[in-house]
Amino acid sequence: MGMIWSCIISIVAALVASRLVSGIQIKTITAAAVVSLVVAVGGYVLQKALMMFLFPFNWLTLGLLSLVIGVVAKAVVVKLMDKRVNGFEVDGFGSAVMYCIVVSVVQLMLGWIF
Repeated sequence: MGMIWSCIISIVAALVASRLVSGIQIKTITAAAVVSLVVAVGGYVLQKALMMFLFPFNWLTLGLLSLVIGVVAKAVVVKLMDKRVNGFEVDGFGSAVMYCIVVSVVQLMLGWIF
């Protein structure tokens, strides 16, 4: 049951973020579901790959670089999903970064509530 709630929270967070961030448009719930799933999996894989290469810098920054790597990895996946998912549009990389930050905050807040 927890996995289902997590998926629902991710979809709702994607829809809320698309309303709050100018430059991101999600037209259907199906597009929100696909984007949420692909960003979660793709962002995780890309983040882990980048962490392997940037470990010394992450160590020097006392782990703060991992936050930046996580947001940038997910933003890259969001920008790549722009052309591949019908009903999902991203205007620029800055919008993708803001979208990822807003999705994270909304997921955190909804996770506390539910």
